Amino acid sequence: MCMLNDNNIPSERHFQAYLEFASLGLRAQAKTAVKALIRSLPSQNEKETWVLKHFDELRALVRVRGRIQHDIYLQIVFPAIRASFEKGDPEAMFMLAITWENVAETPDAKDIATALGPIELLKRASACEPENKLFKQTLLEELVSSFEYIDHEWPAGLLLDHSNLQGELLELKNELKLARNLDHEKRYTKRLNEFSSNVDAYWERINSKETGH
Repeated sequence: MCMLNDNNIPSERHFQAYLEFASLGLRAQAKTAVKALIRSLPSQNEKETWVLKHFDELRALVRVRGRIQHDIYLQIVFPAIRASFEKGDPEAMFMLAITWENVAETPDAKDIATALGPIELLKRASACEPENKLFKQTLLEELVSSFEYIDHEWPAGLLLDHSNLQGELLELKNELKLARNLDHEKRYTKRLNEFSSNVDAYWERINSKETGH
């Protein structure tokens, strides 16, 4: 019996062609391959099956390029993960978090972009699957990245609600605690300690103003 090769499936052939053309910098050919890929996956079910099959490959693309090609995301990836996200699927939450640059540019994702963020999505994914090391490691990296941004822009980077400074700072202290708990290998101990010192000093300063001391 003859077994079908993945390359005989149109969507697989078009996706591999896109990857090859994109890697060579052949934009026109890559764009043509993307259009063919989109046409080869007309139904919602086909989109969801394709995204599930290519989950690791898409994640690798994000790692290397920071995002997924716009039309592939808009026409295939987002419709698939949106449907799964609405069912409470943690992998969809994870994918939304790591493709946040794409999410921010997707009109149909405006409600998600407004209500949530990468950290909240990763918290929810990790809560659904507490033993998932990938979810927890990615959450840790996202937390550390957010701390580094705030620290670099200190204190303006806090972007705090000045009507609720203590509440905002308390949330930040809780996220620091979460990061410490996730950092099992103690890879970020020094950075977390330095950032924690800044937060504690700011906390004391705010409380001193509140009490008039």
